Amino acid sequence: EQEDEEEEEEKPKRKPKGGKLKDTKDTKDKQKKKNKSKDDDDDEDEDSEFEYRLTSKKKTVGVGSVNKKPPPPSFPPSVPLHPAQQQPKVTFEQLKRQIETDADDIWKIDYAKTSTKLGFNKNCMSWQFAVKEEIHAVELYHSTLSGKRTIKLDGQTKVCEKKLSDAGSVYNFKCGKYGAVVTAEVRLVGLSFTYEVYINERPFDQAKVLWMREMLELEAPKYGLNIR
Repeated sequence: EQEDEEEEEEKPKRKPKGGKLKDTKDTKDKQKKKNKSKDDDDDEDEDSEFEYRLTSKKKTVGVGSVNKKPPPPSFPPSVPLHPAQQQPKVTFEQLKRQIETDADDIWKIDYAKTSTKLGFNKNCMSWQFAVKEEIHAVELYHSTLSGKRTIKLDGQTKVCEKKLSDAGSVYNFKCGKYGAVVTAEVRLVGLSFTYEVYINERPFDQAKVLWMREMLELEAPKYGLNIR
């Protein structure tokens, strides 16, 4: 009987019809351990996926960690301050004096007398003025003997001619983005010449007063002031 049992143990196990060996106790234990480890791996994958979904919903605000909360919205929205609230407190008289000082620095007339290469007298005149915020300059060079005159506007030559019979002349130009009309006039008075510049048909001094008035009307509201 003992020999029969040993022969039965040595015999190979028969395969079932499906081609697989019959499950034994050892194989069942191994299969259970394998399934358990697989379930643990699946649980870890689910946990990591859940953590990824949580972290992917976090947002970064400014410079800092992703856990930093965004600042609460402000209600009502902030309104920019009026220019009068941003500027230092200035009285009407202070603003007026400042504009008068600026006008004296900008509006200028210069006169000089030189000589040509042949020794003839040459008059040189220049006018500097402003049209709103733009500053312009007119230069006039006149040789009284030859009658030659050259007129420049902002450094560009506008007139260069000679008149033998020189009784005076008038020249008109447009300057700047505002299209101000500048008139340069050469006039013979007795035995000498006079020179004038007009801005929009106004004499130089009148145009200066008008410009100061315009600047006062433009700057006063910025300081919360009213024109009297």
